[in-house]
Amino acid sequence: MRKQITNLLKLANFKEEEIKLYLLLLKLKKSTLSELTEKSGLNHMTVYRTTKRLMEKGMIKEVPL
Repeated sequence: MRKQITNLLKLANFKEEEIKLYLLLLKLKKSTLSELTEKSGLNHMTVYRTTKRLMEKGMIKEVPL
């Protein structure tokens, strides 16, 4: 299933870091930016920019704590 989602997102021109974070969020269900940074291995600014792009694309949403 993961491979199929990855292929579909690549066909939709998602960047590698967008795919990585999206798949991680599917696994985690809910996460903070700090947790995403830690678990993804990406730097904080990349995680911030990437989650912002995913929100703009309607793939994820921000949930208040």
